[in-house]
Amino acid sequence: MALWAYRNAEWLVAIHAMVDDVCVQDGAMPPGLFGNLTRLVDGVRSDSPDDMFLSRADDMLVAIHRLRSAMRHRSPQADPAAIRRELGHMCRDWMSAARFC
Repeated sequence: MALWAYRNAEWLVAIHAMVDDVCVQDGAMPPGLFGNLTRLVDGVRSDSPDDMFLSRADDMLVAIHRLRSAMRHRSPQADPAAIRRELGHMCRDWMSAARFC
């Protein structure tokens, strides 16, 4: 099934856009991003609890939470640049998988 035929294609694109915004920035995340992303994922979870992309979205939420924490409390173990690269990889993987659903 192509992305356009996937029943929740809009949320796939919305999540990709939000996470992609985080990946390209060096500074703080856009205000409200984490809450908006969480609400979007929770909305899909309530409508389609068996959606195959929910676990990936949850992984992105966890990574964004780690990024927020790393930006507040700098330490060698929590490098914001490394977390952004990890999110970039998740974002690319997200769209690659979406093409084949």
